[in-house]
Amino acid sequence: MKHIMKQKLPRINPTTLIKSLGRFTLLATFAFGLGTLRNWEHYNNYWHGTIFRVQTVDFNMLSHTLPVKLSYTLLQGNIGELQRTLDSNYGLFGLIVTDCQISTKDCLSEQILYQSKSSQKWTKEISLATLSNHPYDLLQNPPPLQTERQYAKPDDSKPIPTGKVNSGEIIGRVYYVRGVPPTFIEDYNNWIKNPFKRTGSRTLYTSTFALFFVSGLSAWIIIEVVLSAKRNEQHLAQQQGEQLQREIQLIKLQLEEKNQQTIKLIDQRERGLAELESYRQEQEQNKGELENEIASYESELALKEQQQQETAQTLEDDLQLLWQEWQETSQRESEAKQRSEALYQTIVDLKRDRDLIQQQSRQLEQQLETIPNINELKAALDINNELNAALEGARTELDRTKEQSRDWEKFYVEEIDRLEKEKVQLNSKLYSSKSKTQFLEDRKRQLESDLCAAKYQTQTLENTIESLNVRLQNQSQNSHSAIPWSQLPSISGREAMGSLERLGFRRDRQNGSHVVLERVRVVKQIDSCTVPLHDELDSGTLAGILRQANVTPEDFLDNL
Repeated sequence: MKHIMKQKLPRINPTTLIKSLGRFTLLATFAFGLGTLRNWEHYNNYWHGTIFRVQTVDFNMLSHTLPVKLSYTLLQGNIGELQRTLDSNYGLFGLIVTDCQISTKDCLSEQILYQSKSSQKWTKEISLATLSNHPYDLLQNPPPLQTERQYAKPDDSKPIPTGKVNSGEIIGRVYYVRGVPPTFIEDYNNWIKNPFKRTGSRTLYTSTFALFFVSGLSAWIIIEVVLSAKRNEQHLAQQQGEQLQREIQLIKLQLEEKNQQTIKLIDQRERGLAELESYRQEQEQNKGELENEIASYESELALKEQQQQETAQTLEDDLQLLWQEWQETSQRESEAKQRSEALYQTIVDLKRDRDLIQQQSRQLEQQLETIPNINELKAALDINNELNAALEGARTELDRTKEQSRDWEKFYVEEIDRLEKEKVQLNSKLYSSKSKTQFLEDRKRQLESDLCAAKYQTQTLENTIESLNVRLQNQSQNSHSAIPWSQLPSISGREAMGSLERLGFRRDRQNGSHVVLERVRVVKQIDSCTVPLHDELDSGTLAGILRQANVTPEDFLDNL
């Protein structure tokens, strides 16, 4: 409300100015009309009242003095003095002297001898036929000393006899003709032509018109002030109405948005509940499967450990057996080596024997050449044949020994290769068993980690649903608040901070002239708002702060 009052007043547009001038013209015309009516009364009071009474007084005074003067000047024949006496009234009313010599009212044969010189209207209305309608006094010889007629009151239009009678010869009459007043229109036109001439009725006209004009001007000023105030009130009311309409539209939009958000949150909540239920079932199923799988893996791991232990024992036995076989093979290799060395020595001996035999054979041949008889030759041939046979036997034995040595060497090499392959296979089985055991342990740890993650996600979903429920309750409270946002009072920023701090908010930080407040709820939801440290916060700014803080106007005002 206050920020609306502080706004500038609207400018006067041409239409308003024209209407104002129209009202001024209307009031001026009305004032002129009322002044004219009042001047009409002044006209009647002046011409038919004041002037009439003045002329009555003049006629009454002249009745006491003028007949004597006129009778005397007429008897003396002093026409100049007589005319000056008739003109002494400046022609404002008529003084007419006739030659009527009778005392009765009607005098048909009279003639006008002298009259006041004047340009007034009464001169145009005077005739012998109408003279009898005007009051008169008799002129006598000797001049009359007694007043025969007089006016009892200034308002009387006709004189009354006094009861006194003058004696003497009637030598004429003096008629008193009242001045003919101008018509109201003529008098008013003359006043309009020169309103500031201070004579006669014009002074009354001017003062009356000035009074009514000032009254009309005052009325116009008062009306304009009142209308201007009403226009300002209407403008302010219109601004307030527009502000209220904007606030209503804003509140409607906010309510619609809140309703949409509420609907979305409800749908989201239902979907979340459904997803949570499905996720719970899935997690329970997964949990059961994981427990079964963990149990299966544990049993399998136990079996594998048992098998591994058995395999390790078997491998140890096999290794022990292989070690024994290797020792035996090594012993056989040593024996084969010894035998090879023996064979080699035998071969060396046989070669030596062969060389010896060959030498002996050559010696025998030489001897044969030197032996003369046949018997010695035969004996030498027999010895040679025996030597050759022994040599062939040695060669055969050598070849057999070499062949046997090669067979043993091949057997030993194959046996060593077989043992090496068995050793590699056993090592591979042992490594595979260790790898599978490590895999099972890693799988077990992974399943335990997945189970913890599933429990954490379930707790997170429950917290999220609880937070959504709280937000729905807050929005429901805000949307059904009994106090409109527009009716919040205008307070300072520090007062607003005090109320929010009493609601659980704490100062988080300050950015210049703005303070950020935060409130941590039980469900791990943080409400925050920014409060400007101004001397005065309007209702719109305060409403925005409360909406941002999820605080209802009732709670805020209760803690203000």
